[in-house]
Amino acid sequence: MRIVDVSFYYDDDIASEEALLQQHYTTVGWAEALQRKAVEIIVVKRYKRDHAFIKNGVQYYFIKDRFSGNLKYWQIPFSFLKRIAALNADIVHVHSFPSFLPVFLLRYMLPAQTAIVVQNHGGKVAEGIKVKLYKWMSHVADAFFFTDAEQGKHWFNSKSKLRKVMPVM
Repeated sequence: MRIVDVSFYYDDDIASEEALLQQHYTTVGWAEALQRKAVEIIVVKRYKRDHAFIKNGVQYYFIKDRFSGNLKYWQIPFSFLKRIAALNADIVHVHSFPSFLPVFLLRYMLPAQTAIVVQNHGGKVAEGIKVKLYKWMSHVADAFFFTDAEQGKHWFNSKSKLRKVMPVM
């Protein structure tokens, strides 16, 4: 099984790829744990420069695009999405909800059998138009991870065809 772990956000002030991994230490720990269980894990992060390396058996790709670290909801990093699609994943694990439009496009770039799991890392519960946009995303994601049940209440109570919603923290 091949899992591609995807992060759309990075802090523009982070000076190096190693520093970015230190900031995202839970992703590193999760990836290394999966790798020890014989799961092929590839971590793909948007970053201010292209770089790749293997650390503790995990492949890391840092992909530069024309946008800053804090991707706006209308910005679409096509080169980043193409790189993800080219990795032929069984599962694509996407961090962060603000990236609903790229997730929607990614669904059409990936083979139908590739599962997409979107993880919310906290923050305000969606309101207004965001609820509608996130429900739109629920038609292309196969599962969602939330930090708690309140974060996912729109899906826990939804009659959508969403297959899985899981609080994970």
